[in-house]
Amino acid sequence: MADQDPEPTNKEDCPFDDPFLEDGFGNLTKWRLSDLKKDFIKHLEDESNRPRTKENKHSKEGKMKMHNDLMEQYMKSALKKYNNEENFDEFVKATKESFIVEGGVNFYRHFNFTAMQNSTIHLFFAEVIPDGENCDVTCCKILYDNDNGRCLGCKNQGDPDLRHPASNNAYDGGHEDCSFPFLIDSDSEDDSE
Repeated sequence: MADQDPEPTNKEDCPFDDPFLEDGFGNLTKWRLSDLKKDFIKHLEDESNRPRTKENKHSKEGKMKMHNDLMEQYMKSALKKYNNEENFDEFVKATKESFIVEGGVNFYRHFNFTAMQNSTIHLFFAEVIPDGENCDVTCCKILYDNDNGRCLGCKNQGDPDLRHPASNNAYDGGHEDCSFPFLIDSDSEDDSE
């Protein structure tokens, strides 16, 4: 009996170096600080013995390849949607791309790419809303000589040469004159603080 801890009745009944813990209402419990320490040490030992997954570290070239592959996948999705109405044999290559953010919540990617139909290469415009490895295709149109629509989003992102359909109603993004929301204009910063 002498080995057992007495029932806590007040704070004076417990030794100072291993006190009973209080609950959220200030009442003493049957738990001591050392009880938690044992469980915590066991948890640390379990964690240190658990096998770790190897973290993939990609080189700059590897990251660029992954990005380019994802962008190509987006363009192929756009061409596939377009092919529901037309018959294009294959995606040829990406020529230009731009990332547009409007209102801090609307994300678009604009692309120019080429595809082949009956041994003739055609230039396309596509707009997609990225969603991880997938995307929603909002527009995919073949571009003709007179197609050079205005897109403030691509212009503001430094991609004024990316061509768009002549009709601004053909695509959703790029109609607002705003810059990327995470960039800070150094002229507007107040350095006096």
